[in-house]
Amino acid sequence: MDTLVIGGGPAGLTAAIYLARYHRAVTVVDDGNSRAK
Repeated sequence: MDTLVIGGGPAGLTAAIYLARYHRAVTVVDDGNSRAK
């Protein structure tokens, strides 16, 4: 694992996508609760 992203919101997922494009191993950790109502 090269990078750990805490939070699966818009900013965290965008960061993970950009890092993956540069061939970094990314792990995203989120609490699992949906933000949608």
